[in-house]
Amino acid sequence: MEARKENNVLTILKDLVSIPSYGQIGKKHQIIEYLRTTFDDCCDKIEIEDKNGNIHLLIGVNHKLRDIEDSIILSGHIDTVRESEGHNCNVIINGNNLKGLGISDMKSFVATIIANLDYLKSLDIPVIISLTSDEEHYLIGIQQIISELKNRNINSSMVIVGEPTNLDYYVSSKGNSIYVSIMNGISCHSGTPELGINAIELQTLFSSEIMKVKKQTSNDAAICITHIDGGKSPSNVVPDMSSLCFGIRTSNKMILDAISGYLIRKHNEISNCYGESKLFNVLSIPPFEKRESEFLNKQAEIGGKSMIDAKYTTEAGYFQELFSNANIVIYGPGIPDGIHSSKETITIDNLLHYEVELKDLLSNYLTYTKKENKKLSIRFIKNNKR
Repeated sequence: MEARKENNVLTILKDLVSIPSYGQIGKKHQIIEYLRTTFDDCCDKIEIEDKNGNIHLLIGVNHKLRDIEDSIILSGHIDTVRESEGHNCNVIINGNNLKGLGISDMKSFVATIIANLDYLKSLDIPVIISLTSDEEHYLIGIQQIISELKNRNINSSMVIVGEPTNLDYYVSSKGNSIYVSIMNGISCHSGTPELGINAIELQTLFSSEIMKVKKQTSNDAAICITHIDGGKSPSNVVPDMSSLCFGIRTSNKMILDAISGYLIRKHNEISNCYGESKLFNVLSIPPFEKRESEFLNKQAEIGGKSMIDAKYTTEAGYFQELFSNANIVIYGPGIPDGIHSSKETITIDNLLHYEVELKDLLSNYLTYTKKENKKLSIRFIKNNKR
């Protein structure tokens, strides 16, 4: 499918939703070819292939992707969850409502970027588009995008992550650290358990520590045991191995580090007392922490927007780690409730409002930064006169 030329956000959204984009999204995938054509006349374009064969895009809309002192980054993902009953790539229009797989999460944001492409090209600040294709699974793409930005000496003072927020500003989101515990014991007959070490019982000791921390930190973190396994015989063999998987979600890095550190120590204590065991950190998505932003606070006040702490995990924390002083916000069209299910929806009004609001936000940011730079220049002159 060739990219449509008309600057119509609804038509573009229909095109994007009609392209299945789950599973491996490689070089010849239809959505990559569509985006490759769409952004063909931008100033620069990099295609990054990860170890799983997925392609991630970094696009310099109006500037070469090298040695940039300041920029605006628009970040999204093009992958979706898999199709299911009533949740597929057919766009259903019912009055003002649109339904379809990925219509909020987050093809509506990508459609808005494409619809506003001529405007983005006209801005007098470098504009960069980041599009990953494995956000629903491994998040390797965003890590490679961040590495590419570092290597190319690119800085940014404004990052918009276009997850669906119903046009409000989400100013924090939970990170997600997933651990796998392997407890090794010594197998023996269950009639003489004193001759062995029961790996399931060791895992029970550790899981009790997890539950204790979960209770103590329930207001600040979400801790969940998601899998436990062990044992080969239901009646007469003491198990020599047991595995457990758990996750820690919080928007506060200090709390995350404290919880992780405590559980690592407890795991080591159990291991040292009873036998060789291992604890692996298999996924670590950094939290996006709430920080003060004069610009975003003013924009929210002017636009009557709520400043919300997101319950879900996003790629925003990766950008915050790289650009610690940037204005970073999760802000996109579509309703967050119902994504990943047949209830995923967006209204046409919501989509059209966002198309206009995004341009207003960027224009207001450029005006704001010019005023701030002018203030800094005046202070510099005054200080030199002294």
